[in-house]
Parts: sequence; structure tokens; C-alpha cells
Amino acid sequence: MKFQIWGIRTMSIMCGRLPGRKTWWAGVCVGLGVWLAAVAGLAQDSGEIFGVVRSAGTGQPLEKVNVSIKGTTFGAATDTVGRFFIRHVPPGKHTLKFSAIGFINQELSDVEVKPAQTTRVDVFLLQEVIALEDVFVYGASKYPVRLLHAPAAVSTLSDQQIKELAPTGQVPRLFDGLVGVDVVQNDINDFNINSRGFNSSLNRRMLVLLDNRETSGTFLGAQEWNALSIPVGDIDRIELIRGPGSALYGANAFSGVITMTTPAPKNVLGTRVSLVGGELNTIRGDLRHAGQRDRWSYKFNFGAIRYGTWSKSRNIPQDELDRREYPGLSPELVPLDDADLTAAYGSGRVDYDLFHGRTLVFEGGITEAQDQVFITGLGRVQVDDVIRPWLRANYTSERFFSQVDYNGRKTLNGQQLALNSATTFKENSYDINLQFHHQIVSQSGRAHLIWGASQRFQHVDTGLTLTPRTYDENQTGVFAQLEMSVSDKLDVIAAGRYDRSTLHPSQFSPKVALVYSLDPAHSIRLTFNRAFQTPNYSEFFLRAPAGLPVDLAPLEERLETELALERGVPRDSVDLPLNFGLTPMLALGNRDLDVEKIWGYELGYRGVHGDKLFLSANIYFNRLSDFITDLLPRVNPAFPAYQVPGQIDPALRPRIISALQETLGPNFPLLSTLPDGSLAMVVSYANAGRVNEWGLELDLSYYLTDQIMVNGNYTYFDYDVNDQATGDVLLPNTPRHKFNLGVSYAGANGIDASVRVRFVDSFDWAAGIFQGRVPSYALVNLAGGYRVKPDFRVGLVVNNLFDNKHYELFGGSVNGRRAVATATVDF
Repeated sequence: MKFQIWGIRTMSIMCGRLPGRKTWWAGVCVGLGVWLAAVAGLAQDSGEIFGVVRSAGTGQPLEKVNVSIKGTTFGAATDTVGRFFIRHVPPGKHTLKFSAIGFINQELSDVEVKPAQTTRVDVFLLQEVIALEDVFVYGASKYPVRLLHAPAAVSTLSDQQIKELAPTGQVPRLFDGLVGVDVVQNDINDFNINSRGFNSSLNRRMLVLLDNRETSGTFLGAQEWNALSIPVGDIDRIELIRGPGSALYGANAFSGVITMTTPAPKNVLGTRVSLVGGELNTIRGDLRHAGQRDRWSYKFNFGAIRYGTWSKSRNIPQDELDRREYPGLSPELVPLDDADLTAAYGSGRVDYDLFHGRTLVFEGGITEAQDQVFITGLGRVQVDDVIRPWLRANYTSERFFSQVDYNGRKTLNGQQLALNSATTFKENSYDINLQFHHQIVSQSGRAHLIWGASQRFQHVDTGLTLTPRTYDENQTGVFAQLEMSVSDKLDVIAAGRYDRSTLHPSQFSPKVALVYSLDPAHSIRLTFNRAFQTPNYSEFFLRAPAGLPVDLAPLEERLETELALERGVPRDSVDLPLNFGLTPMLALGNRDLDVEKIWGYELGYRGVHGDKLFLSANIYFNRLSDFITDLLPRVNPAFPAYQVPGQIDPALRPRIISALQETLGPNFPLLSTLPDGSLAMVVSYANAGRVNEWGLELDLSYYLTDQIMVNGNYTYFDYDVNDQATGDVLLPNTPRHKFNLGVSYAGANGIDASVRVRFVDSFDWAAGIFQGRVPSYALVNLAGGYRVKPDFRVGLVVNNLFDNKHYELFGGSVNGRRAVATATVDF
């Protein structure tokens, strides 16, 4: 009954604060309330198994050990103190299977379960060196496959890496040591993540999924990493797939896919409180609680953070700006709000276990963030106040998955401020996505088919500040992948996806892969992929001021006066039909944009040598085309260059053009004719450019001992521009060389620690108005922790130990050191 009351109160608080259409939200909330209220009446004629799993060598409790009942779909995972609960177990004798990466699998037979009773089972597992064949990944095929046989270049993050870096509150910080990945940071939480070239501000070439839900904003399609409503430490698993991925994931899986999953409530039972404090006035607090009763389980979390900023106001003279930050920046019109950045967030989840491993999940959350600063192609933008609500509901079984989710974004106080123009703009947008996929496995196990579909609805409303009207669009996708084991050594994978959209022409994205196993510990992979990235709503429909208007009426007056004097006629008798007047300077979208395209070819190797060395190597070649240009003049045929009206004497036309060139100077190419016949100074977007790119990725991990691992990786990148639009600067915004080197320790005494060195070669950056050289930089990062007791851990993270002042993208902030300490207690 306590759970029932607590859960209903929690949902009442959440539902009372969610924005949007109240009737719809009320229906959702009432439905969830009915589910919660039903808990008190549940009773099952079954038993349960409870136990604790520990290391045989140290006696320490083991977290995230998978515990399953052999021959069934019943199972659980151990929590931070090694506990596990398996509910609703049929009476009788069962065999339990225990498995965890780094430990020898163990089975325990004749575990007897009696109705309405709890059977206790405590187990000690023997440690072993991690075997590659025991590591599974999900994202490369949308179902679990062994990492050794995955048909893509995949990197995974260990529990230790997530746990160590969780105090930063920065999910992207987890990726900056991975091979082949570019992570550039502006200020504290404005990150752009990409792989294999052509990164950008507001980058969206890397699709990001959290529990199969896209987290990007609808209008710009980019990530707001500060808008996640869960703490980093509550992420259970992270995979990063490099290379084109539209054959399975559709639009914007252009350079790769990031998949993140959070644990089910039954796997994190109890309460966790975490406190963080450190440099840049960082203060953060998080609370998570999870409980279970019968077939129901639930969890909720709340948190808040405050921190300072590295961003500085740029409404100062040029010479002072050069000294304060670095040369090449331009002064802005208005200053930053120098208040500390803040965010508050929360989420709740309810699971209902049906039968035979089938589960219903209802989850929702919301984040409110204030004073965040972002780099865009048009300049820096400070978001005064924004909320990001979301909901999802899914049904899963062993081979079927379906989900519906909602993601919203709404600016409060009506303000996102462009600092270089003092222009304010709004956004109230959302998308609703429905998806499912189904797996079919042959009786022999040699053929594996997965197929599915998705339907998305998008709504964008900028209050006429950035677009001329409100937009409602939709997209449909259908995909399938077949994996065949044609022999004991060779797997053949073929996939394809068809995407239809009201925004762009339909797209077909194929994929073919061959995975050849040299032996159980070594494999070679050859893959071919096609992917695409859609223009965002700004690129399609933008209508915003690009500068101050120009009054051309005096020019027309002057020309008429000069002609009257030359002809010796009264001034009033000369009337040129130029219709010059106050001429706006506009940035306009292009409704006829096509998608950006990439064709990728890749050869990869993975292997384990001597049970201690894990090595992977990848070489790739990509062809990219139809880039969306920066805002440029005379690239959009909808806004042709100005032509002198035909009724004017042809002999006068050169004189009028010359006068316009003299008056407008370098802005003369912007003078265009709008579809209604009026004049404007216009910049717009177009598709242009063809590029070849290629690279090499080397990654190795070596276990010096069972507790100490050395990891290093090197990435090489190069490219060749075959074609580009006049005036456009087409750069990959990627260094030619980068490497990472690290040592990590996970001891039996409760101590874990790591030190990592990151080197990034200098490179040129061009994204909108920000164009310049990014100098090379090297950073030393430390992380570690000590488990004082099984339920109490303290930790320390220091990014940029030696406070190396540097910037990672041109136009971004000058970043320094940030050290934070944390204390986490579970009970």
C-alpha cells in the first residue's frame, strides 16, 4: 500500500507539471494511475528467489551480474550491493545461471521454489580475464550479437568508465577517448559528437538514442546534452557505432549511432543519493528510488545542478576581444547573462511483467535548463529558459519490440537570444514516434531475420520568429535485415530501409556485410552502407533577419535627379520604375533542398591475442555528396539575383547596376527578387559539394594484470573535395591525427582509478560565420573512486589536469580545468 500511495503521488506531481494539451495528458496520467492503483489487489500463486552474488577472490559484492532461470525468460541483475530478486517464479526445482563479464559463468541446480515463499541463494563467482566472445552488442543489428561478429565498427563503454565519469554530469565526456570519434566542447554542456569527418556546430550526423527514443530537438535536429532528465550514472549501457547506419535506423544515422540504455527498476531496487561539488561553482544533487511489488516495479529520480561558465561576453572592442579569447572572433551586439547555468530534472518509470518475459513499460520525464550557451552557424545563442518533456510506452518480449514516444521542446519567457544581432526567437515543437520490430530465427539458428517499421509526426511552431508559419510533417520507415551463417566461418548480412517523408524525396538505404571468423578469437569484416541526413526545419523554412535593412530610396531619388539634369527637364518628369525602398536583409530557407548522402566502404578486424590483448583495426572510404551549404547569396533559384526592370531603357541598366554596387559594396550579391516581386538582401541554402574521405582506426587494450588495463588508440583522417559551391567553405572540421592513451585500475580493495591522455592535432574549422584554425592540444584526465562500504562510494574526476587553456571549435569558449568530487550512498 505504501508503494501504491507513493507512486500515485509521484505521478500526480509529474502530470500536474507537464505542458501541452491538458486533455491528452490527463488521459495518460489517469491511465497510469489506474495501473498503479491495481497493485494492491495483485496476488500470484508463485514464489521468488533472492540472493547476493560476491567475488570468490575478494568477497566484494558484484554489480550487474545477470541471473537467469535456465530454460525460461525469468531473470534479474544484481544491484550495487550484489542483491538480486526474481519474482513470480513457478513452484518447483530450477537451475540458476550466473554470468558477468570478467567472471566464469556458473550454474546452480535444484533450486527449489515454493508458493508464496522466498528462496535465498548466495553465490561466489571466480574471476577471469575478459573474453571477447563473452561481450555482446545490440546496436549493430538491433538484437544481441557477439562483439567479435558484429557487422559494424562498435565501441562499448564499461561500467567502470561510466561510473568514474558520472560525477561530471556530461554524457559526451564518455566518448572523447574512443577511437574514431570527434568530441568538441563549447562551455560546459554544448558538445558536438561525430565520427569520421565533417563535424559541425549543432551537429546531427550522429543519431542518439536513449532507450530507443531519439533525444534531439525537432526544429534544429541537434542534441541538447544538458536536457537529459537522468544522471549519467543511471545509464546502464552505452554503444557507439561508427559509419553509416540508415539501413537500420533511417534518417540522420549518417556518421554513426549512439545507443544508451537505462536499467529496469527491478535491477536497481532501493534508494541512491548522490552529491557532487567542485570547480566552476559546480553543485549537483541526485535522488533515485526503485521498488517492486508482485509484477509491478517502479523507479523515479529527481536532480538539480548549478555550475559556472567558460563563456564570456563579446560585446567589447576587437583588440580587447583578441586578448581575452583569441584572434578571429567578431564582437557581438549584446552581452551574456553572466548568471550561473542551472538545470532541474526528473523522471519516473513503471514496469509491469506480464508472462514469459513480456513486459510493459511506462516512462516520462522533464528537464528545465536556464542560460545555456550554444554555438550555431549564425553565431552564439543563449537560451534563457527551456523545458524538454518526454514520454514513452513500450511492450517487449523475447523477439518483439514496440514503442511510442513523445519528445517536446518549449522555450519559456519567450526568449532565445542571438548575441550578435540581439534577435530573440521562440520554439514550441514536438515529435511523436511509433516503432516496432520483430525477430525471426530459423530452427537451425543459421538464419536471423529482423524487420520493422516506424511512423513519426512532427510539429514546429516558432511563433513566427524564425519561420513564416507552423509546420506539421510526418515520416514513415520500413526496414529488414537478414543474417545468414553460410558456413561455420562466414556470416552474410543484407539489410535495407525505405524512408518516405513529406519533407524530402523518398530514400532507400542498403547495407551488405561479410563477417569471416578466422578462428573463435579473430574475425574480419567487410561492409558497404548508404545513409542520408535530412535538412532541418531551419534549413527548409527559415525566415529571419540577417542584418540591418538598407534604404535604397535615396539611391533612386539620386538617379532620377541626375537624369533630369542631364536631359534638361523638370525633376518631376523623370520617374524610374525601380520601386526602391527600405530593403530587408534576410536569411531564408530552401524548401527544395535534397538530403545529404554518404556511401561507405569499410574493412575491419577484431581479435584477442593470448587472452590479454584485444586489437581492432578499421580502414574506410566514404563518398559524400549534396552537402547543405552555409547561408550564401545567389544559390537558391527561388530568389534570383536582382535584374533591372525590363521597361527601363537598356542604356541605363549598367548605370543602375553600377550605382547599386557602389551603394551596397560587398553586399551587392545579396540583392535578390522575392517571389512576390519585392526586393531583399538574401542569403539562403543549397545542395552542393562532393567529397571523398578515408581513414584508419587502431584500438588496443592490454591486461597487464586482472586489475590493470592499458588502452590506446590512434585515428588518421584525410579527404579530397571534388566539388563545392562558389563561396562555400567545405571543411571536415576534423584533425588529421588524434590519439588517446590510458591506464585503468579496478582493484579488489574497492579502489578504481584511471589516467588518460588525449591528443588532438590542429585543424581548420568552418561552420557558418565561425571560420579559423583550431590549435592542437593535449589533455590529461584523471578519474577514480573508493568504495568505502558496499553501499557507499566516493569519487574524484579531474578533466584537463594541468589547466591547458584551449578551444576545441573555432568560435567556442576557451576551456580550462574542471575538477569535481562526489559521494554516493545506496540503501
